[in-house]
Amino acid sequence: MTNLKKALLFALFLGVLVLYSTSCSQSEEVLEEVTEEVQTTIDEYRINPTPLSALMVNAEDREDERVQKAMTKIAEALKLIVQQPIYTDYILAEARKTDYDAVLLSDFIAHFRETEAMINEQLSTGMRSSALEDLIAELVYENIEYDPVIHVANLSTADTEKMPILSPGVEALDDDEAGVDDHYVFWYFHQNGAEYEVTVSEEQANSEDAAPAFVLSLLSEDDTENLEAGTSSTARPMPEELTARSNHAIHSHEFRIDQRYDNNKRSEFYVGGRVAYNNTIYYFGDENGRLITKVHKNDIGDNLTRWHYWFHPDDFPGGSVVFNTFERDWTHSKKKLGTAIGTNSTAEFKGRRKYITDCYWKIDIDNNDNLTYPLDTDYFDNNWAETYVGEEGNITLWKVQ
Repeated sequence: MTNLKKALLFALFLGVLVLYSTSCSQSEEVLEEVTEEVQTTIDEYRINPTPLSALMVNAEDREDERVQKAMTKIAEALKLIVQQPIYTDYILAEARKTDYDAVLLSDFIAHFRETEAMINEQLSTGMRSSALEDLIAELVYENIEYDPVIHVANLSTADTEKMPILSPGVEALDDDEAGVDDHYVFWYFHQNGAEYEVTVSEEQANSEDAAPAFVLSLLSEDDTENLEAGTSSTARPMPEELTARSNHAIHSHEFRIDQRYDNNKRSEFYVGGRVAYNNTIYYFGDENGRLITKVHKNDIGDNLTRWHYWFHPDDFPGGSVVFNTFERDWTHSKKKLGTAIGTNSTAEFKGRRKYITDCYWKIDIDNNDNLTYPLDTDYFDNNWAETYVGEEGNITLWKVQ
């Protein structure tokens, strides 16, 4: 073989080798891209990148960590149940009958006797087996006993024809770069039979055609009694025709919160309240509370400012006001914040949070007044501002013209 032929054959070999290497490299890149997509999203959901066991750790509050672990075990045992229409249809129907959008797990089991054995069978698998009764006994926080409930977090907007997603009520890690803020971990049961652990935001859960968002949540005795009685709010929204006649309004500005109820970067600082005037009780803001601002964990205990409109006092001369501020968790069921008492009516008001004590005026949950500084609309006739002090913070209200 001549040197020329040898050179041509060697060049041809190199060309084939380069083409093969390039093809393999491109295939690997495509595979990596596909793999990365599969690992990070499924349908419209973002796959949870953090182990659930790590998300339950709460070094600042070991009591909460213990309760959350028990809640998660109970929720895991409900996975098969929430995939069966006979059970999910009942949960959705019963949740609509209450002001809490929730069903007591004990009531559900009493209606479907076979489900207790189903739940305990799931709990008995694995290295750390448990019994439902023992896990419920673990649901005690700050000396308050809780009952587990199945809360439908998006009951008013969900597409009830879809299979529900299920959450143990554990918050996902915030990721500012990925736009992840206030997401919760859910299990998504795909039509192909696979189960995915995903994160879901409140906006996503309330979007059009979203699946029902079932959450294992908690209720204390006060709230379970109201749930069983079907108690609902009798408060009305502020009438627009009155507000138009007002010449000044009440806003909050300076505030401080001394307790962090959120195990993530930011706490959702909400206010809920009622005005009792003549024979009617009105709510200001939204019926179940309105966001004042989000507070970063590093700002807990600091004096902060944020203007936030509350109500027009001229609309309710002599009216009595009761309010509470709280840390809101959108997945969890509503819990009592306080009670407004009018001339001929009484109305409890509530806000969504994990524990009933996740608020900043704890003593006022069971009273019809803010005991430290009772608030009435006439106070602002001759005063420009007042600071109200709770057990876990304070807030200053201003008359603004």
